[in-house]
Amino acid sequence: MPEGFLFRHSACALSRHCERSAAKTGCASINAHRFMNTERSGAIFTVNRRRTKDCFVTSHLSCDDGGAFFSGDGNINLHKLKQKEVPVIDLPISEYMRNYYKEHGFVFPDFAQAAIFWNSKLPLPERLNALREIADKTDDETLKAEIRSLLDTEAKYEEWFKEDDSRYYYILEPTDFDDKREFDKRNEYRWLERRWADEGVQDFKIFSDFNSAFAFGSERCSGTFKIKKEPFTDKVDDCVTEEDYGESTYQEDGSLLDWFCYTKKIGIPELHGFEYNPIPIQSPFDLGDIVCNEDGGSCLSIIWEERERWEKHQRDDTPYNSFTESHLMNVFDFSKGSIRYWDDAPIFPLKKVEQWDDELEWEVLKAASEIMKKTGGVHLDDVARFYNLSEKERLDEKNVPYSVDIIEECGCRAELDKFGKLYCKWRDREKKKEAKL
Repeated sequence: MPEGFLFRHSACALSRHCERSAAKTGCASINAHRFMNTERSGAIFTVNRRRTKDCFVTSHLSCDDGGAFFSGDGNINLHKLKQKEVPVIDLPISEYMRNYYKEHGFVFPDFAQAAIFWNSKLPLPERLNALREIADKTDDETLKAEIRSLLDTEAKYEEWFKEDDSRYYYILEPTDFDDKREFDKRNEYRWLERRWADEGVQDFKIFSDFNSAFAFGSERCSGTFKIKKEPFTDKVDDCVTEEDYGESTYQEDGSLLDWFCYTKKIGIPELHGFEYNPIPIQSPFDLGDIVCNEDGGSCLSIIWEERERWEKHQRDDTPYNSFTESHLMNVFDFSKGSIRYWDDAPIFPLKKVEQWDDELEWEVLKAASEIMKKTGGVHLDDVARFYNLSEKERLDEKNVPYSVDIIEECGCRAELDKFGKLYCKWRDREKKKEAKL
């Protein structure tokens, strides 16, 4: 068993247990630290030990609330909970990730399941239903209270958002433009135009009540649509402020995707520990792995993140980051003949790719992956820009990027030449495809 353990338990319970066990186990010290300075009972405690027997862990877990996990020397692992078997809801993570944790015997505690569901891209009703299931089955009273508080707040805001009130008006606008940004010839971002089912309809419409706005959007919008709630300027008073605001997004069939609301009448939604605090996890991905997003999109990416370094970041920085910030990966996207760097790819929807239907694109990715693994990681986007230059321009030393120098210094000139030829061939093919469109 590893040297360090992280227990999600109260300070008193942990201290009492360790005092009783110290003589038998040789427990050296207990260092307690809070996530985000919260005073909740489910804080994180680090137990450093000498000669601690496995029975110490099993003994503690038998009285735990199902939320124990540990980190050890160089790795962060979710512990396989032995004290009770509980049905685990299918988490909104890729099947690849799910199978990885299952094969390694990892179980996500209830508070971790709640965090993953709440921060996922599932439609809001599905997330809330999952939280209800977790609250019904968990023995973690702190988590149960937090979930019920969140559900209560969401219900209040749903009622406020839909209630008829002559002091507010509703704005309906379509949002079915492509969420993926495209580059124009100047490499600047541009958004695709909004589209309605009936041509000539303006980009937004104003309504006096929610039901009318919702009915119009469900019937007339050809994709997702958004409804906003704002107060009339001349209706602002002690109960209605200019800051009151609501925004909800719906699918074409009228099902809710997500919303955000604030009104002085209800106040700022309370931020509970489970939905914001990150959870330390082990990554199944390493530098140079070829991945794609399982929940949509056909873009291939290459991981620019060493597993050990990523997990060290989890250990060192997790107490200071939010859930979203702590579970992002650095990747290079290969799409439409270009390579782009992103530092905010969520890890949970990713899956490793072992084969690809597009043979040429697959060869480009494999060549790039080989370079990444042999060099320890370079800016592939800089290398791509280098090969976008003419042959004459590439001979000029001032145009050679630092990443190309690193590749050559690592003795990978042959790999660089191979990648360059494949990349140029793939890029030109994709440009011809786009030109035809």
